[in-house]
Amino acid sequence: MLRLRFNDRHRSGIWLSEPRYVIGRNPSNTIVIDEEGISDFHAELIVEADNRVYLTDLCSEQGTRLNGDRVELPTRIVPTDVIQIGDVELELTDPAHQMMRMPDDAVSVMMPAFREVSVTTSPYDAWTLYATSGDLLGRRYPVPPSGNLLLGRSHGSDIVLPGVHISRRHAQVWCTEGRLFVCDLDSASGTWVNRAKVSEVELHGGDDLRIDHVVFRIEAPCSTLKDRNGREALIAGDAHQAGSASRLADGALSRFAGRQH
Repeated sequence: MLRLRFNDRHRSGIWLSEPRYVIGRNPSNTIVIDEEGISDFHAELIVEADNRVYLTDLCSEQGTRLNGDRVELPTRIVPTDVIQIGDVELELTDPAHQMMRMPDDAVSVMMPAFREVSVTTSPYDAWTLYATSGDLLGRRYPVPPSGNLLLGRSHGSDIVLPGVHISRRHAQVWCTEGRLFVCDLDSASGTWVNRAKVSEVELHGGDDLRIDHVVFRIEAPCSTLKDRNGREALIAGDAHQAGSASRLADGALSRFAGRQH
């Protein structure tokens, strides 16, 4: 069962056990938040039987935002998404996958071997996309060392992603010189890395790549663990510590022949 968590940590979370929730200041709402900037009937959540959750703004005065973007139409939300209503933030969580979503530091303290093998390391000698949610849950997709993977709704995609909010050619992942990159192909709903909407970024082991309701954990090649003191060691690598949102150098896309608009 999914759960809504207040990010200020001072209020109890809400288990989404009902099919409909209305959020606002009016006492008749399912979720009452009596604060400035929140309308009497501000937003609505619809919870379907398969744990699909949709957010709708109810013509509120200040609007409803999802991951920083204003919601105009009913929009699908998935675990780790953040809803902002006035100054209040609510995060959708899935406790069943809490261990999978733990920060790397917490996982490494509790289970040191887990971080090395399960979180950031691929069982293959190649960069791998491991599906941690959605219809592809549990599947792994190795990226060719000098090739690319096209993700989208089209049946001609390398990874076919079903969903009305997914573009036919949504995003592309490719590997070059041992490094992994992703670019959004002008999709309708965007491509997200670690909760940030991106256009072109480098990926690192442990990053989360999200397209609509589908989330992939990025797994680095197992060969990078062989040199634990080297610059490319997963645990202490400088590239990972530099952050997951490093921009591609100018001209990097021009060297990638496989991308087509």
